[in-house]
Amino acid sequence: RCTQALLSILPRSLRHMNEQHITTVVYSLGMLNVDWSTLPRTVTDGILNGLLRIGRRVEGSYENKYVAAAAKHAISSPSSITDSVMNSEIYTYADEEELTSQGLSMTLYGLSKMNVQWNMLPETIIKWQRDSIRRFCSSMSKPQLSTTIVSRLR
Repeated sequence: RCTQALLSILPRSLRHMNEQHITTVVYSLGMLNVDWSTLPRTVTDGILNGLLRIGRRVEGSYENKYVAAAAKHAISSPSSITDSVMNSEIYTYADEEELTSQGLSMTLYGLSKMNVQWNMLPETIIKWQRDSIRRFCSSMSKPQLSTTIVSRLR
């Protein structure tokens, strides 16, 4: 019952979380052995949207490639989360939170522990993962790099 209550508030909370919070949520869900396929769609879409939001500066043109130009406001409804992630359009915030190498390794490890498979993810997330790994691989610590390598998705 407690888990369901937490999962019910998570989609709203994710919209206001920074990089550390979002990556910790993904890591923690993985450590709790939560299976991705059992999570409510609003939770998975909220996580994916949050990852895209914090990773928006992974490369110079990231904002143009992954973010709808006019969308500089919070997501207003769960259905818009689904639409935005699945249609490669996300809504960003004015915060300056960006993905870190630690956040990337924690996220990939959490997703791996949740049994996420490539075919479960929208193309924008696959590109986000690839671009993030490219950006951070040369500056990662040894534990971060090894966690990233071990955490490959199926």
